Amino acid sequence: MTRTAVIFGATSGLGWKLGNVLLLKGWNIVMFGRRLERLLGFKAGICGNEYTRCLTCVGDITNPKNVRETLAKAIERFGSIECVRVLIR
Repeated sequence: MTRTAVIFGATSGLGWKLGNVLLLKGWNIVMFGRRLERLLGFKAGICGNEYTRCLTCVGDITNPKNVRETLAKAIERFGSIECVRVLIR
């Protein structure tokens, strides 16, 4: 079974790198951040042929509704979540 990670704060820095590493290691990844253009860039550039293993969600980590919706989408798409990381400054 493929593992799934949800990364909050994924539009730059460690979140961006972590998403890339996990995708290369075969994980499904859910990238969450405030900047849509950065998330779409990640999905188009890094995910490439692995597009189906990458879900992007735009929102604000301080908004509980955004967080709940993202976790629900991750479970709906991939069936389970094995790892959640919050990388914000």
